[in-house]
Amino acid sequence: MSGTRDGLWWDLTKATGPPGGAPVVLLPPTSRNARYWPPALISAIIGTGRAVVRVDLRGQGRSVWGPTSTMAALVEDVSGIQRSLASGPVHLLGAGLGGLVAQQMAIERPEAVSALTVISSSGWYVDPGLPGSPEEIVAGIWLRRRMESTEETIRTLVRNEQALAGTGHFDEEATTAAVTNWVEHGFSGEDYHRELLVNTPDQKARLVEFLGPVLVVHGGADPYLPVAHGAALTDSFPSARLAVIERMGHGLPPGGAAEAIGIITGFLAGHPDQSTGPGGSAG
Repeated sequence: MSGTRDGLWWDLTKATGPPGGAPVVLLPPTSRNARYWPPALISAIIGTGRAVVRVDLRGQGRSVWGPTSTMAALVEDVSGIQRSLASGPVHLLGAGLGGLVAQQMAIERPEAVSALTVISSSGWYVDPGLPGSPEEIVAGIWLRRRMESTEETIRTLVRNEQALAGTGHFDEEATTAAVTNWVEHGFSGEDYHRELLVNTPDQKARLVEFLGPVLVVHGGADPYLPVAHGAALTDSFPSARLAVIERMGHGLPPGGAAEAIGIITGFLAGHPDQSTGPGGSAG
């Protein structure tokens, strides 16, 4: 099931097997779309008995950016999806910017969020008390965004992924296939998402209000957002666990996300937040 509603694209994959808990809504990182997520992760989640919802945040994929596309608007988009599922609270799984959106929704609508999984994100991207992103990484990712052809776009994004890959093995073939899949779905070179990252204020103080279970996954070799951000984010919640994957960089590496997927599905299995209805695993 997929489609665009009010300019927002998302799709639903129903669970397999016995009901296992609330639907999992996947919120992608900056400049990535719903196809960012490894198929192995989707298969693993639906295998736990949960439905999966993939979302194109506005400004990427097939979702439309507009003059009112603020952080609050992105949160409202996710809230609208949760309401339309008619299955109670959802488990939000977000990476990068998607993790920031998930945090904000947990603050604003805690009754709609059963649990959080946050990957390679921060409670405040420009926190002066934490290590910042190296200028050479930022320049390489953001300064050259508008490519002349699809082929050039793919090559540039693959190089970006390599720069973010950390110290683990970089699988160029798997990364090229994944990037091609993202680009075919829709890629924008505009810097909409970067503005949201740097302009969203510190929200760590309010995260103590969210009482549900939280998993924070961070790469120990993240060259863009050092692991101190993941540690500070974990400390902001009353009930959170930090999983550091030592050689992982920023985000889930195409072709090399098995350890992260195992940690995530283990967390889901340990927190069988029940949900019923047409969008849930019992629907």
